[in-house]
Amino acid sequence: MVLWPLAQRIMPEAARRPQGGGTRRLDDEAVFASVLYVLVSDSPWRAVPHTFGTSWQTAHRRFRQLCDAGLWEQLERTAGAPGTPPPLRYWATAVRRAAAARNGSRPGAPAPPL
Repeated sequence: MVLWPLAQRIMPEAARRPQGGGTRRLDDEAVFASVLYVLVSDSPWRAVPHTFGTSWQTAHRRFRQLCDAGLWEQLERTAGAPGTPPPLRYWATAVRRAAAARNGSRPGAPAPPL
């Protein structure tokens, strides 16, 4: 995946559970890919294919966490650095715009579909 090497460096740290336990966290790259699938295809969250190895609920929850952490804006800034190939800048901008639309951060945006 083209954007993963950029995103990997700026992904927020996973929250630590003080009590321990719980289920093991899914692979960040697989969840990131499932989130990008929904953003780029404009599919509903429930349409995340099982081939990603993640549920739509996990993809949606991580999407919200990534939005709260400002990952999409950071990704676009990172891709805008000198020497970055134009197609990479294009995809980073397209994903940031799709994330903003899904997150409802544009005026008058409807609630994101589940």
